[in-house]
Amino acid sequence: MKWIFLTIITCGLIACEQDKNHKTAYYKGVKKKDIALLTVNEYEDRFYGTYVVKYQNYGTESGKIEGEKIGDTLKGRIKYVSYGGNEVVAPFLLLKSNETLKLGSGKVSVLLGITFFVPNTIQFNDSVFQFKKINENIAEDLKNEMN
Repeated sequence: MKWIFLTIITCGLIACEQDKNHKTAYYKGVKKKDIALLTVNEYEDRFYGTYVVKYQNYGTESGKIEGEKIGDTLKGRIKYVSYGGNEVVAPFLLLKSNETLKLGSGKVSVLLGITFFVPNTIQFNDSVFQFKKINENIAEDLKNEMN
């Protein structure tokens, strides 16, 4: 019984220690009349979160993002259900610059069922979403507005 108690305490302490390395940030992006909310949970070398876009004329798309951190770049995948109802898995790329994240774009290719950006085609243009950091209260209000 004593060993079980010690094991539970030890696991709890390890979980708390790992959580200290975790940072959650909220970002808002606007492109013309489209609005996006990005929630990013960062660890030392990985990230995950949610991405919601409300299009002016098409409705809302939302999905889950996850991937790895490479320097100032968050590189991974987004899995979402498109407005038409199809499940889509696509490459996802963000460039971090201070309190801003720039959404990357490029030519997408598929190899063995895995989608990826073709090397040397990736761009971080101002024409796609530029995300500015916001606080949690503003993110919650924005999330409610988007529903």
